[in-house]
Amino acid sequence: MNLNIKVLAPKEHDDNRDYGDCFIINDNGKVIVYDCGSEELAEMVLDYLNTNGIDKIDVVLSHNDEDHFNGIPKLIEANVVNSITTLLLLKYVKKIKEKVNDDRVTEDSIKRHILEMYSNISKLSGQNLIDALEQNNLSPNVKIVGPSENYFINAVAKQFTPSESDNIDKSTIMNAISVQLEVNIENKKLLLTGDADVAAFDDKLTAYDGIQLPHHGNSTMAESIFEINEGNNEVLYIVSDNKGKNVNGGSDELNTKGHHIINTKTGTLDVDYTTFTIERTGNLFCNEIYFDRQKH
Repeated sequence: MNLNIKVLAPKEHDDNRDYGDCFIINDNGKVIVYDCGSEELAEMVLDYLNTNGIDKIDVVLSHNDEDHFNGIPKLIEANVVNSITTLLLLKYVKKIKEKVNDDRVTEDSIKRHILEMYSNISKLSGQNLIDALEQNNLSPNVKIVGPSENYFINAVAKQFTPSESDNIDKSTIMNAISVQLEVNIENKKLLLTGDADVAAFDDKLTAYDGIQLPHHGNSTMAESIFEINEGNNEVLYIVSDNKGKNVNGGSDELNTKGHHIINTKTGTLDVDYTTFTIERTGNLFCNEIYFDRQKH
């Protein structure tokens, strides 16, 4: 068996629903689920496990938001979760406090705010939790590569400083600090970003053959990534955008021209080594040729 990935899309869409993200990474029988944003996607994970005779999985929760978390309780209830890796903020209260330049903020107040603001992660108390900053290799071909501790601590300290805003760079802090994964597919390297801000991983972008465009294909972030990778038209870009038509989907304004992009708006994506192969005619990718013909 080779490493392969499924980027899930709901079997049935509802224009008023946000089904969130969910990646199934099967590394030669070791299964890692990166985010699970709805019960519908959790059902698809359970179907996959049943079909493939897999009993246990390890979950990586990129960040606290519901569209990355809401299916995880169903997986826990089904007794298939071996461990959950995420950012355990309470472990870093002292370091966060050292970065907050405001005497009104205490370690106890930071703890209270973490429990309130990161309530979904707090709900996982009692599970086998692993801190993402202390975890590296999840399987032979999957490892955590971000955020850096320095970026994470500085971002969260900003969030708990009364005079500061709840944003950093171009994202909310909660999104910006998403856990990032590196997946090696034979000799191809794929970066999974969750909703991370580009500033959290821009220093390593050019090292990857494939990149999950963050925040469901947010066009502003995508353009920043395209600019950094300018001249490298061989990069595979993956978009997980399972938001209904009446919910603001990140990729709605995404300009795909000249880029090798696959999107869950067309259904569940299967990603393996062959997915990185690009067929071109002139300056267009094969998928762009298809859509151009559909327009005429």
